[in-house]
Order: sequence, then C-alpha cells, then structure tokens
Amino acid sequence: MISIIIPIYNAEKYLNDCLNSIKAQTYLDFEVLMVNDGSSDGSKKICEMYEREDSRFHTLNQPNRGASVARNNGLTHAGGEYIAFLDSDDMIPDYFFEDSLNCLLNYNADIVFGGYHRTNNGQDYIPDIPSPKLYELEDITDLKRFFVAFCARNNTNVEIRNCPNLLSPWGKLFKSSILKNVRFQEQLVLDEDTLFNLYALDAATRVGLVPKVYYIYRVGDESLSSNVYRPNIIREFSASLDAFNEYVSLHQEENFEEELLIRIVQTYLRTLNYYYFRREFNTGNKIKLLRKFMRLEPYCNALRNAPISEFSLTKRKKIYCMLGKNRLSLLTYLFYKVCLVKDGKRKI
Repeated sequence: MISIIIPIYNAEKYLNDCLNSIKAQTYLDFEVLMVNDGSSDGSKKICEMYEREDSRFHTLNQPNRGASVARNNGLTHAGGEYIAFLDSDDMIPDYFFEDSLNCLLNYNADIVFGGYHRTNNGQDYIPDIPSPKLYELEDITDLKRFFVAFCARNNTNVEIRNCPNLLSPWGKLFKSSILKNVRFQEQLVLDEDTLFNLYALDAATRVGLVPKVYYIYRVGDESLSSNVYRPNIIREFSASLDAFNEYVSLHQEENFEEELLIRIVQTYLRTLNYYYFRREFNTGNKIKLLRKFMRLEPYCNALRNAPISEFSLTKRKKIYCMLGKNRLSLLTYLFYKVCLVKDGKRKI
C-alpha cells in the first residue's frame, strides 16, 4: 500500500482538484492522510466529505503548526509500505502511483524521483529528467552534493542539474522502511524539505531517476517568497545554514565543505532577491540593508572562498557574487535595476 501525505492549511480553493487527482489513480491500493493544519476556511469540511465518501481517505486534525509538523504527523500515522507527499494546491498525474511503484520495484530502489509539470496561470513548463539513471551506494553522494550546494558542479550529470524538484519531498516515492528515523525539522521555516531528502538519501542504497512527469506543481499569485513580508528572513536563513552545517559535520568522510560554502553563497543570493522585492523599503533603505548584510559572516567568508567557478551558477549570479565579495552594495543594487530594465526578470 502507498500512503500519501498532504499538509493542508486554508486550501479550499484547490483542494478538490488535489484530492480528485488521487481518486483518479490507476493504482488503487493507497491511503490518503489529509493533515488539516488548523485551517480556518472550508478545508476541514472538504476533507471530511472525502473521508465519508471513500474509506481510503483519512483526516488528521492538528493546531496550526506548519507543514513540517503536519508531514511528520502523517508519517507517524502512515501504514503503507511506500510513502509519497503532495501539497494541497498541487496534483499528481493518474499514473503516478502505478508507474513510480513499478519503477521502484524494477530498480529494486529505495527512492524513485520523477520530473514535474509546473503550471503558472496558463503558462506551462516541464523540466523533465532527460534520461533514466540509477544511483547506487557511493554514486548517491553525487545527489547529496547537489542537495547540500543547492546547485551542482559543472561536471555533474545533467539528470541532476536539470531537475530542480529534486530538492522537494514531492514527485518521489519512498520505501517507508528508510524513513523510520527520518523526519522534517520542525524548527526550520526554510529548506526543511531538502534536509529531509538528504537524511532519506543516507538510508538509501539505490535511487532511481525517471524521465516522466510525476507531479503537477501549481504556481499561483500567493507565492510566499514574493508577497509576504518576513522581517526575520536573516534569522530563518541562519537557522537553515546551521542545520546544513550540522549535516556536513556528521558526514565528514564525504567532504561536503565546498558544497556548504556554495549553499551559503546561494543563501546570500536568495536574501538579495528577497530584499529587492520588498515594497516596504525605499531605495536608500535597501542599500543600507544590503551594506549591513554584506558584512555578516559566514557570507563574507563564503564569497571569498567558495569555488564559484566550478558550480553551475549563471553569469549574472557570478557578477552578484563578485560585487558582494567586494561589498559594493550600491553597485549591486544598480546592477539589479539594470537587469530588471533589460529583460524584466525579477529574480537574480
């Protein structure tokens, strides 16, 4: 049996689409753990309706404590031999259960990763994994390096570089046996899904990458990163980096130190991206915040010492890194404005 875990918080707009995509599965031996995370809209009633109509659907109610707590709640109650995750505003294709399970069994794997279909207000983008790939034992370390660094080295297999959903918990099928001691880190606001996957990979001996769409990811106007003011963003990123530092310290034999430096650089770029979006700050305030941010450790150390040229960062990101290394906050801001005027991109 497959257990699919869905954290649900005020998701009534898309929840029916999500749950109907599970009901449409060609593989029928599954249970759905709908973890209602203290929703204040009609999400709980929708869950209860599906529970009444189909005995495979189960509602777990909890106070609002976030997606990580909800997923861990689901893992505690999951009875399946296999585990999958789904977000409440997304969907899965009707073949996901059957195909991923067949691939997992054929590969004799512990985890199977698939590609995904991203839909954004009618604009679709499908970054499939280009070819099948089986990772075993020490080869799994290549996957871990990608997860730690938040990107890949230039010589890394294209299967990893071209599939960003590898970092998420969805679009995958796990053997439940490898997740017995793996949980989402509930104290984290950011990157808890990537760390979950890293610890799952520690327990895996064979991992398959499959060139098929296993997930339908809906990008809406409610993007957390772009619309919600987060005054504690620096603290949230620091907590994330502490957790990755702990992981790297526990895996000294695999030597992830350079990957950790690149993750710190990536975190620096993500924070810049957040500041540029903020309408709460005028230009002067943004430059002041950037100047203060550029002086923080460990960002200064990472910008000085990370092997940036060896990783698959865009030319634009490398320019931002060069400006940050030299603490040129005004030029950093002006470069962003020039890029925005040039091609309209709102991401670094």
